[in-house]
Amino acid sequence: MLLFLFQTQAKLINYDKPEQACSFKNGERKALEREKIIECLKNIRGSIIRLIISFSVLALISYFFWKSILAFIQRPLGIPLAYYSIPEAFLVTIKIALFTGIFFSAPFLFRELWGSLAPFFTKNSRRYTTLVVLSATILFYSGGLICYYILLPAGIKFLVSYETSQIKPAISVDSYISFFVTFIFGFALAFEMPLLMLLLGLAGVVNARMLSNYRRYAILIIIITSAIITPTPDLLNLGLMSLPIYALYELSIILVRIFGKERKL
Repeated sequence: MLLFLFQTQAKLINYDKPEQACSFKNGERKALEREKIIECLKNIRGSIIRLIISFSVLALISYFFWKSILAFIQRPLGIPLAYYSIPEAFLVTIKIALFTGIFFSAPFLFRELWGSLAPFFTKNSRRYTTLVVLSATILFYSGGLICYYILLPAGIKFLVSYETSQIKPAISVDSYISFFVTFIFGFALAFEMPLLMLLLGLAGVVNARMLSNYRRYAILIIIITSAIITPTPDLLNLGLMSLPIYALYELSIILVRIFGKERKL
């Protein structure tokens, strides 16, 4: 009888303890996942708050210098601007402040994006924060400057050349600001292609062979996109827009081939 009770108790111990341990591990795993989700949400909230603060400060500072900023924006055009409604001039000052705040808060945006997405690309993401953010910032502002000093003057010169004795330009300040911002931001973001492709290569999403095989489709997409963004139908400005972007695509292939999946950080 004692032997039977001992064997029964041993069975209970052998079967109950693994179930209890498994239940404890599942509960512990769910608790850890919940903590990770909460921590991720806290990080996202902190990033959004920091971005809003940096954008607000830069936009507020830009508002007090809107006249100088407008003169800088107007320089590629070279002719006076006009407004066609009573609140348009005031609304333009707000638009200038907002877009300038966005433009100069780009490094903060890159910093927060990298902080959120870095674990998907590299194991030791914190070590490369300065390098990635600095590269993204340089590429972004380089694209904007090239567009401002090369592409915009050429495009505007072509469009304004249709002026005749019967047709005189009277360009709305609001429409010109929208045109300027679309062009600058479009070209600035296009310059992020090499860095984006490199990061995707590090994550194993793309490789040099894939990018090379899809080169013809990339050329077609680049030409179509450049034709949409470029304000003029002539081949000169289309080339000025599409050739630098294609060069960036080829640079992306080289970078992915060197630092891609085979050589992770």
